[in-house]
Amino acid sequence: MNKTFRSLLGAAVCVAAATPVVAQAQTWASWSLPAVCPVNNVIVSLGSNTAMLTTDGGGLFSGVLASNGAGCGGMAGFSTTAPNPPYNFWSPSAPYGANGPNNPGLAQFIGPVRTTITFSTAVVNPLLAFNSLGNLTQPNAVTLTFSDAFQLLSDNTTAGGAWGTGTNSIVGNTLTGNEFSGLLRFNGTFTSLTFESSGTENWSAFTVGYESEVPEPSTVGLVLTGLFALGVTARRRQRQGLSQS
Repeated sequence: MNKTFRSLLGAAVCVAAATPVVAQAQTWASWSLPAVCPVNNVIVSLGSNTAMLTTDGGGLFSGVLASNGAGCGGMAGFSTTAPNPPYNFWSPSAPYGANGPNNPGLAQFIGPVRTTITFSTAVVNPLLAFNSLGNLTQPNAVTLTFSDAFQLLSDNTTAGGAWGTGTNSIVGNTLTGNEFSGLLRFNGTFTSLTFESSGTENWSAFTVGYESEVPEPSTVGLVLTGLFALGVTARRRQRQGLSQS
């Protein structure tokens, strides 16, 4: 293998290695208000991606708080007339760490509900942030059972969130919260996630994000085409060099 071929191949490998690192790390949903509340589906923007959030089993999102602070349903009181800037349930940020939600948007649910989040484009390491799951003053904790294994990145056991500190426990894919606020990560590539809550309380809320997007098929195709072209060109030059020697 001559020096030119090695150089071209090295450059191609660098391009291929760099291309999958697409996306903005820790991209969080930007929420807009649905036409009415309560509602059983909401579409949110996630950078260049979107996500459809739907409920079934009789559950509903009882309220939505938009990223601009306007609210409907149970969140109607937290409008742009609320504290300036509009009230942000993700502040204090201690339960969510440095990579937590960066705008006020969320969906609220009160009773048992099954929620499915479907991404328009596959994402890597989706994130869910929860606020006030369960209530320390009520006898029954609230559980969330997820379709996939998750990792608890941070919580409010030592540093309080909007409603103070709380507790949680995890068994398999089920998280039980008593005033739990925290951040979950689902390691891997996903096009959808589902979780089901049990128990009734005053309210809980959540928002969704991800760490990176999966490259579009067209992008991968361009890289592969470029690799092939580089290889052909380098091989042709190598043959020409041999014939002239």
